[in-house]
Amino acid sequence: MSETKQISVLVLITLLIGATTLFLLPKGPISFGGDLVVDNYEAVLFSDGTLIEKYTYDVQNSGQYRMLFRYWDDLLSFEKLDRPYIEFLSVTYPEGTIGYAKDYWGNVKVFGEQSYSYT
Repeated sequence: MSETKQISVLVLITLLIGATTLFLLPKGPISFGGDLVVDNYEAVLFSDGTLIEKYTYDVQNSGQYRMLFRYWDDLLSFEKLDRPYIEFLSVTYPEGTIGYAKDYWGNVKVFGEQSYSYT
């Protein structure tokens, strides 16, 4: 087979693979997130090293998730510490639910119609 024929066959095979891939792709946008995704993320880094993050989650399957959990590489604290830490400032939660946070000592603050602290 001549070199020209080989290149022609290679181009045809490549086009066939591309056309097949386009045919097999689902119509519409492809989502890799599942039914619990971060809908919006905002971060502000101040010159003193303070980082404020705000997450808005989109829970598409209501009734399935009981909590949103995140692992921290540093300590989560409700009060100021003399070493690097993450300071808990607030939580916003939908009406009829509760919000809570647990610090590195195991202290828990629960927020709802009434707020509680457990140590």
